[in-house]
This record gives sequence, C-alpha cells and structure tokens, in this order.
Amino acid sequence: MSIETEYEEILQNIELEIITYYREEPELIDLEVLTGLEWVTRIYGAEAQGKTLSNRPIRGLSAEVANRVKEKCDLLKELSIDGMISSATAAEITECLKRLQSSVKLWNKQGRQGYLNYIGQFFPD
Repeated sequence: MSIETEYEEILQNIELEIITYYREEPELIDLEVLTGLEWVTRIYGAEAQGKTLSNRPIRGLSAEVANRVKEKCDLLKELSIDGMISSATAAEITECLKRLQSSVKLWNKQGRQGYLNYIGQFFPD
C-alpha cells in the first residue's frame, strides 16, 4: 500500500494547514514550506528514535509553516479525527512529512510556488 493511500488523512490534514497559511500569506514560496517541513521532520524523527532534539530556531514564513504543521501533527498524534483515523505515531508522522518534502521538491520544478499552486486545487476556498 502506498504512503498516499495508507496515510491519506494525515497528509491531507498537514497540507490543509499549509494551503490555509498560503492563502493568508500569498508571498509564501515552496522553499519556505520545505524549510518548515524539514524542521518538523527533525523533531518528529528524533522523537521516533527516543531522542530529544534542541530546536534551532527558524525565522520568517518558514517558522510559521513549521509551527502550524507541528501543531497539526501534535494533534494527529494525540487523537483520532472524527473516528476516521486513529492517532498517529511519531514514526508515521515523520514518514508523512518526508513524503510531503518530496512532493514540494517535485512540484517546485513548476516555479517558486509550484507545490502551493498544485495542492491549492485540491482544497477549494
């Protein structure tokens, strides 16, 4: 089973946070999304391995992306959403975050906001 199928709800919830912020801050670019995702991935990756990670700060729009994504991931880890998905483990969240990073890199080839424009079509205003 592909990660997109197995963790569809988790991926969609994280992407919804990203696209919501993009609509609030239209100057957001894919690179800032990627930086935010990488920051959260490091935190959850360390947690999945039973380690703690000193959070080196990130700034600007990347920091807001990271904060929003981390809050959503924390929520996904703690509870199920409408009984549709069970709570996610740190390892599952890390896997999803890595998949989203790959998607950002792929769609960024379409321009500075290629990923954001791509996912925007799946989340109507």
